[in-house]
Amino acid sequence: MSALLEVRDLNIGVGKREITDVVSGLSFSLARGQRMGFVGESGSGKTVTALAIIRLLRPPLRIIGGSILLDGVDLMSLSERQMNRVRGGRIAMIYQDPMSALNPVLTIGAQISEAVRLHSDASRVLARAQAIDLLGDVGVSRPSKRFDAYPHEFSGGMRQRVMIAMAISAAPEVLIADEPTTALDVTTQARIMDLLDTISETRQIATMLITHDLAVASGFCDDITVMYAGRIVERAGVRSFYERPVHPYSEALLGAAIDMTIPVDRPITTIGGQPPHPGELEGSCSFCPRCPYAEPICLERRPELIAVTDAEVACHFAEARALRQPETAVDG
Repeated sequence: MSALLEVRDLNIGVGKREITDVVSGLSFSLARGQRMGFVGESGSGKTVTALAIIRLLRPPLRIIGGSILLDGVDLMSLSERQMNRVRGGRIAMIYQDPMSALNPVLTIGAQISEAVRLHSDASRVLARAQAIDLLGDVGVSRPSKRFDAYPHEFSGGMRQRVMIAMAISAAPEVLIADEPTTALDVTTQARIMDLLDTISETRQIATMLITHDLAVASGFCDDITVMYAGRIVERAGVRSFYERPVHPYSEALLGAAIDMTIPVDRPITTIGGQPPHPGELEGSCSFCPRCPYAEPICLERRPELIAVTDAEVACHFAEARALRQPETAVDG
């Protein structure tokens, strides 16, 4: 499949005089209809990467290298006016907290209508009609009546549906969903992911799902990208990743996932230690201090991302680990 969105060697830094890398050498591509999950602990660079793609980083964060191509056009070369047509138009984003993303003093309908008119020449009457249709499309009951409601009158799940309606209002080609099920109960999470699944499938939208929930990623994504300390440490197809994780960090993440079938008297596995601060462990494996398989070479040299079996892995022992018998399996 040809790439619709292609990120090449993206580097994001923080600071004014002395720049410290927070994302380094990140490359990936998304085809139409493809769903890629980005997983990893908080601070691994997932959300920062998403904001860089739509050029919404704020100082002291900034892009210091690389390119972001949409249909072959480098978004870094566009003016802010040109980027405004892309942002929310060809690339849309669903944010983590719908309550803070929505304007509390404007009605739901007014906010969706504004999104419609921002990327089209629709009149107010037509924008209203389209907004009502969008509310119906995302499963809001009595959409014509709920059009005039305010965000506080909606539940968390309904507010997230509104955010999805706004995101798809301009028929985007790429959708970035940043923790779309955060703070929602399990039943509502499932409904939101079912909605995203339907929208992604019917509209063939390339979707980038950022999540801490490995179960959510397993049920939605085609591919999984694991980030740690601002770098990709593993990328694999969803089935390959969950059945046979190669990188020690991937193995640890899956081992720490909560499984309701585990007997209550068995302790929950955790990952010891903390991720490094930006700029620490330059020139070495950033996971080395927490890795139970670390060897001297891990401190001496940073591993490159290499292809092994069905994955790409940044580990000095990737080939040997790929050949071992699977130790972790999570139902997807």
